Amino acid sequence: KKEQIVDFTRRISQATGAYLDDARAAYDAADWDAYKEALRRAQRAIDELISALNFSYDMAKNLYSIYVFCRDSIAKSLYKRDLADAEDACRLMK
Repeated sequence: KKEQIVDFTRRISQATGAYLDDARAAYDAADWDAYKEALRRAQRAIDELISALNFSYDMAKNLYSIYVFCRDSIAKSLYKRDLADAEDACRLMK
């Protein structure tokens, strides 16, 4: 079970980066609908990570703070149409 959790977390983390790559490509193409959708998918991936946290471990509290920061950074990029905050979140997730 622990291996499944680690694998799930790894896959979701990688998906977040892939969605941010999609957002970058849409941004470069000025495709704002695709840009918004890619960032929303990245936020949903982070929401999955948050929901998988087990708060009986101290590390979960730290991860929760990181995930919320990343999700909020992506939201800033969504509304500002500026990738800087999302790229910060992507670097942190990596």
